[in-house]
Amino acid sequence: MATSQTGKTRSATTRKAPPAAPKSPPVVKAAAPAKKKATASKPKVPAIPAMNSPEWNQMVATAAYLRAEARGFIGGSAEEDWFEAEAEIMAKVGNGKAVG
Repeated sequence: MATSQTGKTRSATTRKAPPAAPKSPPVVKAAAPAKKKATASKPKVPAIPAMNSPEWNQMVATAAYLRAEARGFIGGSAEEDWFEAEAEIMAKVGNGKAVG
């Protein structure tokens, strides 16, 4: 044993520091889900067939037939029904661009 200047003896063993508390894992915050940009989406409009295409003619023919059927096939003419049906479809599609 060693003697100190005051005459007291001290033990040869040194005290160890108490063990450190185990480190807890760092707190990780969950990332917020990415927000999608809000875009003004236009409603999907079906393609408008080009005039005088078979698809266009079928649309007009169907509309003309429905006009004649609505009046009971009495009076009027096929040509008048056709032109009115064509005008009606063109008015409905507005500024739509024809495909083809």
